[in-house]
Amino acid sequence: MVENIVKPLRNQQPDKKVLADAAPRAHQLAKGLDEHLSKTKWLVGDDITMADFAVAAPMHIWAAAGIPLDGYTNVRRWYAEVAKVSAWQNTQAAVEDVLLPKSTATTNSTTKT
Repeated sequence: MVENIVKPLRNQQPDKKVLADAAPRAHQLAKGLDEHLSKTKWLVGDDITMADFAVAAPMHIWAAAGIPLDGYTNVRRWYAEVAKVSAWQNTQAAVEDVLLPKSTATTNSTTKT
């Protein structure tokens, strides 16, 4: 998020080495989350909890941040469910307005699955 969101906001270029070095760990974490979510709708059982919001919060602009979720269908399904919650929807536009240039905000739609 720092490389692909914060640095451009400060008119700096993302460090490609930092991104490349972080990619294996990002995939490892996404794979573990995907496997867990293959067994349950939410992170902790059958109902949404604070755990879902806590884990989803740094993922709110995953596409623009370069978080590699394309191959993780269970994570994408779960995130789409989180994004349907009205409280989440009420804050997402404000987050995008602050953190994303207008041209990339539409690539981070909360309905993306």
